[in-house]
Amino acid sequence: MKELAIRGHELVVITTDPIKEHFSNMKQIDVSYAYKIWNKHNFTSMVKRSYKNPIELIKTTIDMLNDITVYELEHSEIQNLIVDTREQFDLLMIEYLSPTFFAFKHRFNCPMIGISSSDTRDTGHWAVGNPVHSVLYPDDSIYFKTEKNNFFDRLKRFLSIHF
Repeated sequence: MKELAIRGHELVVITTDPIKEHFSNMKQIDVSYAYKIWNKHNFTSMVKRSYKNPIELIKTTIDMLNDITVYELEHSEIQNLIVDTREQFDLLMIEYLSPTFFAFKHRFNCPMIGISSSDTRDTGHWAVGNPVHSVLYPDDSIYFKTEKNNFFDRLKRFLSIHF
């Protein structure tokens, strides 16, 4: 985003990590409070224990993402963007892991690019034509790692993709 601003593009950036530099052509909406929601759900330690209880991880992830989404959509500056009919964009770049915000594409009637701040799930790789290999590059959000990563773990990941 910084490079786009340097090149003169007008930007509105909704971010958990605002940059400290000021650009007259870039407005930043700070949603760093989302980290407190992340911590409230104890997500980092949940991921570390996920191979023991994948259902608990899925539930925690869904609850956390819902809470973050509600917080961000209720943020006053984001609400102003949504309701201001004069607001228009040439392009949206939306975090792929937050599909709720894909609705902005329809609100602003413009093209959208899905981006990811981390590795994406298998479905994201398939969507853009990247090869997916369930054993060599398992989708950690679905195929929970075990300490051993033994033959049966790899076979289970393979079967879940191909059958």
